[in-house]
Amino acid sequence: MFRAAIVLSQQYNITFQEQFLTYEEIITDDDIMVTLEQTFQKVSASNIVGFIDPAYSSETRYLVSFAYRLGILSVSYSATSPELSTIDNGAFYRVVPSDENTVLGITILFEQYKWKSYV
Repeated sequence: MFRAAIVLSQQYNITFQEQFLTYEEIITDDDIMVTLEQTFQKVSASNIVGFIDPAYSSETRYLVSFAYRLGILSVSYSATSPELSTIDNGAFYRVVPSDENTVLGITILFEQYKWKSYV
């Protein structure tokens, strides 16, 4: 979906600071040291204006802090850890709810329908 957004932005001539949006991908495999090393390399060699954070909450917390210090945005598409809900630095955006919110919703359903278990 992210690649599609980049392609659409180019088709509609959407730019940031007069440059077309592009992306660079890092495969991290839930290894924070690999994530940080590759991120440092990309940031030092490119004009990075934001991060789409990794799939893992464990990596996201570190990249959010790094992005904030650089003054760029950090967007998480899948990190659900409740501890990320405490981040309020104006540079971090999460597009999925916290696991805590999901559990609350499931609890309400169980109580409303008097369910005892589910499969």
